[in-house]
Amino acid sequence: MERMRISMSAKDQELFERSRAETGMSKAAFVKLLLAEHEQNVPTAIKYKDIIEKLGSINTSLNEILINEYIDINTKILLDESIKELVYMIKEKMQ
Repeated sequence: MERMRISMSAKDQELFERSRAETGMSKAAFVKLLLAEHEQNVPTAIKYKDIIEKLGSINTSLNEILINEYIDINTKILLDESIKELVYMIKEKMQ
């Protein structure tokens, strides 16, 4: 693996760091994402990371419901909110 240095203005560096922080990615992963977006070959796992994470969370909640004999109201509310949030996220991505 080879190291690389990039020079940029303070303003561009701030924008880069803010955008990177929003994704939760390392600097190297974020640069790879930017390159992939430039080539329009963003892997689905990166492009829809937030949706995939939400689906994983919903899957866990559904499994917990199936395992438990009793379903309390808090679990139902949490699941309902998760589904609504996922639907909203999907609609936003489709626009």
